[in-house]
Amino acid sequence: MALNHHATLLTQQRVFGLATAITLLEGALQRAEESQQPLLIAETEWNLCHRTMITYATHQIEGISLFYREAGDPQLPTIVLLGGFPSSSYMFRDLLPALADQFHIIAPDYPGFGQTEMPDPRGFAYTFDHLVALTEQLLTELGGSRAGWYLQDYGGLIGNRILGRHPDWLEWLITQNANTCEEGFTGAWDALRHALWVNRTQKPKPPSQASSPLRPSAPSIPRAA
Repeated sequence: MALNHHATLLTQQRVFGLATAITLLEGALQRAEESQQPLLIAETEWNLCHRTMITYATHQIEGISLFYREAGDPQLPTIVLLGGFPSSSYMFRDLLPALADQFHIIAPDYPGFGQTEMPDPRGFAYTFDHLVALTEQLLTELGGSRAGWYLQDYGGLIGNRILGRHPDWLEWLITQNANTCEEGFTGAWDALRHALWVNRTQKPKPPSQASSPLRPSAPSIPRAA
């Protein structure tokens, strides 16, 4: 029987022993088998080194299934981890179990990133303001708004806009390789930003033809006579 790993999280209760987790899963599988109904659960990962449970789940907002990772007791101080391009909450896979004994951690994936759905751009606005609105609502509904915030890359553009609207949500802030405003983009990024955003057309250049500050053009090599 296939498990739906992207279903809505059914419980926030932590499981404190591997044997207990296995027993609960076996019982749920048996009940699903007897009822002939698909089992909808959140995927969990037991980290033996740190003895903590990491939960993978989704939450429906605006009809979009937003994926997030969560670890730690919700009664503990909360940390929100907002990563950047082109990664996802997977980048925090080692950090979550290391902090879960002292913090409640939430790490979401934005639309088009990681395990979150990638809506058709013809009907979905891929703007920072829209990503901010979705992330803000997700954190509100998960009860993770008042928190310490770690912002990296795109996470700075998203998290700082959220905190600008809700300064009371901020306990403390760590920013890594991120900027908040247009002035943070130097001229080195103009070719990439103009090709993909500012002067975007219906038929953008293939990656092989688009210039990028991250991939300079290869020098010409003279041919042998």
